Order: sequence, then C-alpha cells, then structure tokens
Amino acid sequence: MKVFRAMAALILGAALAPLVPALDARAEVDVYSTAGHHEVNGRQWYTECEPYSQTTRCRTSIFASYVVYRDGQYVTQRDWLFNNLTYLPSPRTMWTTNPLGNNGEWTAKDGRKWRTECDTAATGRNGCRSYTEAKVVEQYNLSANVVGYRTVTKWLFNNIVRFGPITYPALQGGDALIGDPGLFECLADAAGVAHNHTAIPQSRLQNVVELDCYNRGIESLDDLGFAQLPNLEVADFSSNWLTTLDGLPYLPSLLLLDASDNELTEVGDLSSLSSLVVLAVADNHLTSVEGLSSERLQLAALDVRGNDITTVAPLADAWSLEELYVEDNPITDLDALAALIDAGLWLDVLHGE
Repeated sequence: MKVFRAMAALILGAALAPLVPALDARAEVDVYSTAGHHEVNGRQWYTECEPYSQTTRCRTSIFASYVVYRDGQYVTQRDWLFNNLTYLPSPRTMWTTNPLGNNGEWTAKDGRKWRTECDTAATGRNGCRSYTEAKVVEQYNLSANVVGYRTVTKWLFNNIVRFGPITYPALQGGDALIGDPGLFECLADAAGVAHNHTAIPQSRLQNVVELDCYNRGIESLDDLGFAQLPNLEVADFSSNWLTTLDGLPYLPSLLLLDASDNELTEVGDLSSLSSLVVLAVADNHLTSVEGLSSERLQLAALDVRGNDITTVAPLADAWSLEELYVEDNPITDLDALAALIDAGLWLDVLHGE
C-alpha cells in the first residue's frame, strides 16, 4: 500500500487546494423529502416523514383548489390535498419483489389498477414513479368563453421510489445510535466519547475530519446514516468484515475512502460521495469495476489490487481517473488495459509495494 498511499497523498493535496472561490448552494427545498411546511412558487406544501421498513416514507400534501360533484352540481373548494408519497433513497435490492420499484402494471386487491415506470425521462435515473387509475373531475371548454366539468377516469401520479444509499433525515439532531459495536467504538474515538456511552452527540460528530476504523470487526456500515459527518474527509475501514459499501450515507466532504482487506463482493452505490477522489478496495472478492466510472464520481486514484477482476473496460469512461492499481488480478482483457494507457492513465500492474 506504500506506493498507493504516497500517490493518494499527492492527489489529496491537489484536491484540497482552493482553485476557485466557493459559491453558495441555493437549491430550492425538495418538498417531497423535507418534513414541514414549505412555500414554493407561491404554493403551500406540507410534508410528514416516518420510518418505512429500512428507509423513510414521506407524505406530501398541497393546499389547492379542487372540484367535487355534490347534490347534482360541481362545487369548487380549497383545502389540503394529497399530492404523493416519496420513499427516500434505499438500495434497489430492497424493492426486488415490490411492484412500486419495478416496471409493470398490476391490479391491487381492492380492484384499483396501477402502473410503475423506472429509470425513464419522467423518473430520472435511479428512481420509479407509480400511477393509479381513478375517477377525477376535470375542466373542459364548452365554448370559447364557457367551461364545464366532467368526471373521467385517468392515471394519477401517486408515489416516488428513489434508489441509493439509505439516509435517515427524520433522525437528524440529538444523538447518533450505532448498532455495530466496532463502528460505534470507531465513531466514539473520533468524537472523543467514552465507549460506555449508548449514543454519540451529533455536535461531536460534526467536527470529525478523519475516521480510523482499521481492524474494528465492523460488519455493516448501515448505521453510519445515523451519524452527521459533514466535515469527514478521510475514512479508513480497512481490515474489517464488510461485504458491501452500500450503507454509506451522504458524505459531502469525503475525499479518501479505504475499504481494503474486507469481504467485499461488490462496491455498491457510491453516488452519494460526490467529492471522493481516492478509493482503495484492494484485497477483497470483487469481480467487476462496474459502477466506478459513474458520472457522479470523480475518482482520481483507484486501488483494486488482489481481487478477481478480469477486465477494466468499464473504466474507459472514468474521465477523472489518473492512477489505477490492478496488481494480482486475473486480467484477461489486455486490450482494455492498453486503451487506458493510451489515454494517459498511470497503471501499476506488476508492482504495488
């Protein structure tokens, strides 16, 4: 790991250097996933969120005018109306048998018809939208200056399912409750909290810049979503028992992640690590580098030594990658290696001491 660590340090130094003045993020609130009252584009919204299985489900209502058919006539009213449900990010594997997370149409036990579309222009990548067939009142033109109302049957938007690492927005503030003993001890040490505590104050975690979780017997990172780590830049989870990195939450400042010498059979979804530039997953059981060239990742250095990878072809689109360590892999696709070298990538194929 010496060569990789040295190169990673150089890359991190460049990543930390201020290149341009920071700009304020002025994104409008996501009314579908943020609990509370909101005013967006002059309209009133209200969202409530609650735990759902391993993730969170939010119910959003909108204050609006609507028309009902009552006593033989159509009447306009104003009130809070159901808008949609939103299931916050969770692994796609959680939805394998749930029709809300897969393309298709079906009829529920109550006779209502449903349809779901996923990964389309309407849903965006890593998302699904479901619609239900229902009777609604709609407005139409009787003539140039006269409108009427009628009851029709049509598809209505009902819910959103988002795929990605699990987050726990309903648990922000207060203390972080960590179930994995090794992960708890690591976070407690970083936050300066004694191991005999049952929870870690979020105020302590928010100042953590580096996590040294080497050889802690950690089996899962799922509970890391309970910890607020906005300033974490370096995380070392090497020499543990992790099988995936899917439990990683949104870590906006993370630059270096070391998960070498674990039991990884897949890397998982790292799209929430938008600042990550150095990733080490050496000495695991990976068979593919698929997903590591995601447009959401900006990796500059990648260490996949000592795995079961046969081709690095998926990295052809990893435009930001500068260093690749692939020693001790059964690489059979030499053309893909040659293409990366021709593209100017630095490769360590034979040595890594």
